[in-house]
Amino acid sequence: MEAVGRAVRRLRELLAGADPLTRQLCRDGAIRRLKIVTSSPAKVVDAALSDMAPAEPVLETAADTFGGGIIDVVREGDKLRWLVAQDGRVSFEDEHEGREPWARVGLPWKTIPTAEDVKAALEAGGRAPFRELVDLHQARTVLPEPSSGWAALLAAWTLGTYLLDMFEYWPLLLFDGPPERGKTRAAKAVLWPAFRGAYTPSPRAATIFRDRARHRISLLLDIEDLPKMLERGDDIADLLLCSFERDGVIRRCTRPDAEPEKQIETFAAYGATIVATNKPARDTSPLASRCIRISMPEAGRKLVPNALRPDEALILRARCLAWRAQMEADGTGLPGVDTEFRGRLRDLAVPLLRILHHVSPDHVQAVEHVLGEADRSRREEFATSWEAMVAIALWQTRDKALRSGRAYCQDVAAHLNDGLPDSDHLSAQQVGVARRALGLRGGKGGSPPRAYILWPGDEQAKALHDRYHTPPSPEGPRTPEGSEGSEATPTNTSSSDASDPGGGRKGRKQVGSPQDLHETLNPSDASDASGPSGAPGKGGGGEGPDLWTGGPEGPGRDGVEGWRSV
Repeated sequence: MEAVGRAVRRLRELLAGADPLTRQLCRDGAIRRLKIVTSSPAKVVDAALSDMAPAEPVLETAADTFGGGIIDVVREGDKLRWLVAQDGRVSFEDEHEGREPWARVGLPWKTIPTAEDVKAALEAGGRAPFRELVDLHQARTVLPEPSSGWAALLAAWTLGTYLLDMFEYWPLLLFDGPPERGKTRAAKAVLWPAFRGAYTPSPRAATIFRDRARHRISLLLDIEDLPKMLERGDDIADLLLCSFERDGVIRRCTRPDAEPEKQIETFAAYGATIVATNKPARDTSPLASRCIRISMPEAGRKLVPNALRPDEALILRARCLAWRAQMEADGTGLPGVDTEFRGRLRDLAVPLLRILHHVSPDHVQAVEHVLGEADRSRREEFATSWEAMVAIALWQTRDKALRSGRAYCQDVAAHLNDGLPDSDHLSAQQVGVARRALGLRGGKGGSPPRAYILWPGDEQAKALHDRYHTPPSPEGPRTPEGSEGSEATPTNTSSSDASDPGGGRKGRKQVGSPQDLHETLNPSDASDASGPSGAPGKGGGGEGPDLWTGGPEGPGRDGVEGWRSV
């Protein structure tokens, strides 16, 4: 015990002035060493370092498992060894820079390749198994069309899980569709060859937080009702929203009875995440713009093999690790790319396109196509929101607004309602609600006083238009399913602005939810009505007609049976 005391006091001296991460690493190493001489090693070390604890305790992060050239762990018999790429060579080590591999029984991922398979892949040149992954997805799952483009995207996503430190953002994958569409089957085909793939049908936040923070696992979550979970705002929802960004962290009070500076722990959340759900996130959800959505088609009579098992992916895992280690040893990076995608879609696309330019440039165009079509579909669904319609109409009526610096809500509503049946009309009040949601300034003026949107400037108005505007498909207009024998509803034409394809809204209806109803009827928005607040009239408060134009017998503007204004 005297020797232990001298050792921990010396450790304390060495750690004076050290950063929190170094202290945490040394603390964990000391605890492992002291297990052979004391039954309470953590208490001994904490007693020595008690007044040196950082103000914000940080769990062991994924950086601890990758530093110093460590790529991953591999199996050699019943023993785990480090796969290390350093100083231009790849090696297998029992201990690296004082760090020993973890006990296998405690690891959350099952696919741990053998050192023999990784060596064989290295001797074969350490090539990325991109085409093998593409073939896997086309053989084991029924993907949307074009299936070859989606298979290439998923293969690039799997390879990217080994290179996450090279990116600022990494997209989530969202497989959605009715039950028995093969969502989990497709997700497992992506997960098991990925870096440290872990799956649990019953996720527990405390466990997942720690596994992600310490090991940066690739995670598959099966969630029945994703919108409900996101609305609840529970721990798993926070993990999903934070896993997209490299610096994403989650803070939790894990020790409420401890001293204030020790109550909060911070978990690194960044990592590869896959979600399978029967109900996709709403387009207005922050998650919708952070994920690549894959709506699974009906398989029909096509026979699909059983879901991929972890052991079937071991060779692919070994080849992925060999590729990553060879890149590290050779100092190979990924090329930069230029893309026409903008905004959040650019953040999602660039990492995947960089990987494709490196491993298979021939597939770049196919993946850009499926990403563009997926984004176009999302925009079309969202284009019927009030914000989208007002943002597009604001730009289309800019000539009138520029003369006075104001776009009157009544004029914007008249432009939107031109040529539409009364049941689809928007009121000036609803334009005012959308104005607030778009973050635009407004007020009342003129004679008589009318609500207006203050012109935000050409640059901002055009940016808002481009965000919500749906560009025409390169393949031309698409006929909606089930429209045979009926007249197609035009969605991307506008008689008032022929130079602005996609800007019109003929035939469109507001898509909303019961939640939208309550937000729309916020009394504070009454000042944007075309008449006095609360006066009867279209969209007004008080005893006026229904805000939702559908009656009690049929769907309202949001498509929900029987919803009416208060």
